[in-house]
Amino acid sequence: GTIGERYEIITTSTARTAGFNAYTQVFAPSGTSVAGFWAGDNVVLDLKENGTYLVQVRDDNYSQDGSYTVGLEGVKPRSPNARALSPQTTVSGSIIAATQKDQWFITVPAGKKLSITLSGTAVDVGFAAYAEVYSSVGAKIGGIWAGTTTLTLPAGGGYLIQIRDAGLFKRGGYKLKAWFV
Repeated sequence: GTIGERYEIITTSTARTAGFNAYTQVFAPSGTSVAGFWAGDNVVLDLKENGTYLVQVRDDNYSQDGSYTVGLEGVKPRSPNARALSPQTTVSGSIIAATQKDQWFITVPAGKKLSITLSGTAVDVGFAAYAEVYSSVGAKIGGIWAGTTTLTLPAGGGYLIQIRDAGLFKRGGYKLKAWFV
């Protein structure tokens, strides 16, 4: 990582023995702990050191066992699998894992607002499509539930739209459309 980058990390856990509770710690290249969190927490990491960060997942009391998943998405810079979104084009996708977040990016002309329509179809009961919009510097501009909303942007440029389940653990499909006003 590089100073100034921003990432989101989330973990899940499944017990094999009673009492397993996954706990995650993130360490900077210097060895300093920069985050500690339980499975299910969505944590934002603002990098303050250059180098390789360590993510360690363990049982909270080091005595039970289980499995876990880790999801990591770049906000600044965006993840390498982020896809381009053309204005007035409807795209669709599926959230098929608890740690999954889909990313789309769109370039908005200066002086324009960004309108977004989002809808979701549940695979698991309780799935709710949710989108977060970030500027090119990683600042969160807003969040969008299913429906249509218009965002006033601080400037023209590239914007990241990140889709996930609102509760972070359900599966479902979504449709997304964006345009300028």
